[in-house]
Amino acid sequence: TRNIYYANLNMLKNRGNEKFTKYSILCYGVPDDVLVEKANEMIKKLKPQKLQKGQHKEKKTLNTKQVMKKINYAFIKYGFKWNIKEKEMAANAAVNISRKELLLRKNTIFSEKFLKRLIVHEVGTHIVRAENGEHQPYKLFARGLPNYLMTEEGLAVFNEERNGCLDNTTLRNYAARVIAVDMALKCSFRETYNYLRKHLDKELAWRTTLRAKRGLADTSNSGGCTKDFAYLRGYFAVKKFIEDGGDSNKNLDKLYYGKIGLQHVECINKIP
Repeated sequence: TRNIYYANLNMLKNRGNEKFTKYSILCYGVPDDVLVEKANEMIKKLKPQKLQKGQHKEKKTLNTKQVMKKINYAFIKYGFKWNIKEKEMAANAAVNISRKELLLRKNTIFSEKFLKRLIVHEVGTHIVRAENGEHQPYKLFARGLPNYLMTEEGLAVFNEERNGCLDNTTLRNYAARVIAVDMALKCSFRETYNYLRKHLDKELAWRTTLRAKRGLADTSNSGGCTKDFAYLRGYFAVKKFIEDGGDSNKNLDKLYYGKIGLQHVECINKIP
């Protein structure tokens, strides 16, 4: 645990220099060849969601302030005392556990569909696990056991699927993040972006590349932040865990004891 937090602190400390990538890899790891190949297959074969006859493309009509108001209703429903803030960042949303804050990308217009995904992913997974972790005998359950992140993000994506939020478009976007991380470690920003443009529109290709190359001062160099492959890798791992568990609901409940990884489930019953 100490080594993971040490690597995380050093990653933040070394933003902008050549050591950033090294510590990012120590924190999050790197996607293996099997996952990268799978992601490439998905982004080529999964076509963006097509509208059925009579359907209209969902418009982005909600500004950040409106989304914040709706998320506050979710906090009230769960009984959580969290704050929501706007921030300039590459991601649409993020959670700061230590400050109990949900962060939204500033000056952004969202759709109703995205709002549902946001509540399922951020509130119903990340924040629920953190809040449950605070009620465990060890505070580490609230901050995160070693290597919990893969399970956390995978569970969030799995919950999107259970709640009807994970369509082909969203799933191929997660596949694109794996490809972006893999390419960022070997290529420049431009090379990574140009490859993603074969499959994504300009805005999404740009933001996906930006996420993978964050932490570098000179993005013409190889390297970047490897966190984003956790979504797809974790999704596959959580699905397998549920499928192998027999009683899927009981098996799934164990993942909400706190910020734990799949590898920690066996230890839960030993806690006094």
